[in-house]
Amino acid sequence: MPEVMVTGWMTEDERLFLKRLAFGKKVLELGSYEGLSTISIACTAKHVTAVDTFDGRGTPEPKDTLNTFVNNLNSAGMLPRVRILQGEIGETLPTLAEEGEKYDLIFIDADHFYKSVKRDIALSLPLLAEGGVIAFHDYNESHKRGVVRAVDEFVKKTGATAIEQQDSLVAFKLIQSVEEEKKPLVYVCMPHRNLEVNLGAAAGLHFASNNKYRQIVSNYGTSVLTLCFNTLLCEALNARDNEGVTHFAMLHNDVIPAKGWLDCLMQEMEAGDYDMVSAIVPLKNGRGLTSTGIGGANHWSVRRLSMTEVFNLPETFSAKHIPYRQDGEQLLLNTGCWLMRLDRPWVNGLCFRQQDCVAWSVMDKKYVAQSISEDWDFSRQLHSRGCRIAATRKIPITHERPEFHNQSVWGEWTTDEEFARTERAIAEYEAQSK
Repeated sequence: MPEVMVTGWMTEDERLFLKRLAFGKKVLELGSYEGLSTISIACTAKHVTAVDTFDGRGTPEPKDTLNTFVNNLNSAGMLPRVRILQGEIGETLPTLAEEGEKYDLIFIDADHFYKSVKRDIALSLPLLAEGGVIAFHDYNESHKRGVVRAVDEFVKKTGATAIEQQDSLVAFKLIQSVEEEKKPLVYVCMPHRNLEVNLGAAAGLHFASNNKYRQIVSNYGTSVLTLCFNTLLCEALNARDNEGVTHFAMLHNDVIPAKGWLDCLMQEMEAGDYDMVSAIVPLKNGRGLTSTGIGGANHWSVRRLSMTEVFNLPETFSAKHIPYRQDGEQLLLNTGCWLMRLDRPWVNGLCFRQQDCVAWSVMDKKYVAQSISEDWDFSRQLHSRGCRIAATRKIPITHERPEFHNQSVWGEWTTDEEFARTERAIAEYEAQSK
């Protein structure tokens, strides 16, 4: 029986990595199996070309996988975005090169034997567009003699630079395509409803950084919240295109942070390789809840984190650090004091939106008004694009009044009791309806 090099299943973080990496790109995937990675890529990519023999070689139980692959893509609604090429990589890639094909991202996850990976790299490089990215899966100890050896030789030979790694998935740019690193230029803004700006918040705006980063400082006021936010976002995007702005930071008119808050957000962003980082901001009441929450498929149902819960988490945390998070629930950040990367392709198309409805409350037995805030909706947009986001309490924050701070545990509630009561009422209602 011939030796088999088994490819590993993809982690959730690796799939998110692919979504973020593929955003807006023309992608070539080598090795698709049953379509798990292909679907993740196609969610955000401009177009995907998937190359595979679709006979399950390289797995413990070789089998025909083409029908399963097509059905999986079709079920996910991604089939129209994918060009399927069934055949040997050694025969298919030279044909693509003859056709003049170029790809912004090439993802290699086929046969894991050393000679095969080395061949795949050699055949892929002529297809890589200027400034393109080449990525590999299963770059780990389990595949040291195959994938790791071939990739390390590729790096040594070409001088390619690793731009990001998530678990066993690593991405590279060729040295001649890597842009020279520059000191970040941050568009720092303050939205407000009128021209009366809180003096403490205004001071925070102007003392955001201890001269570590170049800044463009702006403010804008209007009574329509989302219009205000989107106006500032447009200014930041235009400054990105015209002046090279790399990051977008926002501070609300009633949020008063410690000096150097931008430096702290940037440090946490770079340390965790996050795309957006937001400071913990408590609500302005005595309950001790915050504007940071977790939510699942039901966008109208969000559990706010309490100050008690926040202090039981790392100082800076993402969704995976929350032990009671259910499968599929996402971390939802607030926009009171936050920083976002602006020099990434997934930024285009983002906007601030607010959704409202009138619903029947099974708990109160009456109609109630519901709203999905612009910041939580914005977080969900980022999640859908494969972005990584985090919250931090490292920045001392006061929300308008000294008693509403984020520096210690306080408040009447240790958890979101309103969310818990609603969940119990819905469960009882559903049980009675059966």
